[in-house]
Amino acid sequence: RDSIYNRNHQLMEKGILAETNIAAGSLQLMIVPKPGDTNIYYIFYWEQDSNLVCPDLYYAIIDLSYNNGLGKIISKHNFLCTGMIQAVDATMHANGRDYWIVTHKNYSDSFAVFLIDTNGVNSTPIYSRFTNSYYYNSQGGSGTIRFTSNGLKFGIIRTQSNPLWGVPLLLCDFNNGSGKVIKCEDISHPGLKHTRSIEFSPDCTKLYLSTLSPPAFYQFDITLNSPQEISDSKKLLSSGTGWPSSIY
Repeated sequence: RDSIYNRNHQLMEKGILAETNIAAGSLQLMIVPKPGDTNIYYIFYWEQDSNLVCPDLYYAIIDLSYNNGLGKIISKHNFLCTGMIQAVDATMHANGRDYWIVTHKNYSDSFAVFLIDTNGVNSTPIYSRFTNSYYYNSQGGSGTIRFTSNGLKFGIIRTQSNPLWGVPLLLCDFNNGSGKVIKCEDISHPGLKHTRSIEFSPDCTKLYLSTLSPPAFYQFDITLNSPQEISDSKKLLSSGTGWPSSIY
């Protein structure tokens, strides 16, 4: 079971998210504050569907005004969307107050974007479709989505070993005013296998990627003009066993 703990490392009141069916390997949980309320936070998490293939996205609500600031989960198992790959990230809205969260459907070419504003989580998604983002994974989708710090680009990888499941590395442009994905480019490199995790540099000019097998850590220059140039800029920074494959 997955549980939420307070700042004293104690189980939060009503802090068990689910007793069963939490998606295995669910590394991309997401915590987002409610705009305009310093006490309310949303936790987005995955649960497997009835076929134990495509995870569904749910959220819980924490209120820190309870228990002298230690908080309490006041609502959980709030359904948001079904049949997704197990990847989600958030970025701030262009208005500097609200937030967007982005995920991707499995068996689909569609990104799903949700708005979080002073009214709460808007459960109606904004869809953006790109042929090269099509993803099919009959064994259940997983991966990583990461935004640049300015919220204008994000990368998406799919943890996979079968090339038929889709492009392993995409770089996308995002309109943080409308919530639309406006461009999606394949920057995969032929040598990339078993992609695991990605991050961006603070100045939004470099993309970092790790692979699980063989274990390696790469850098890409995303300031270059074309997807091919970005792909060709792949630089090996580290390799070998003895270090984790996730990037923090």
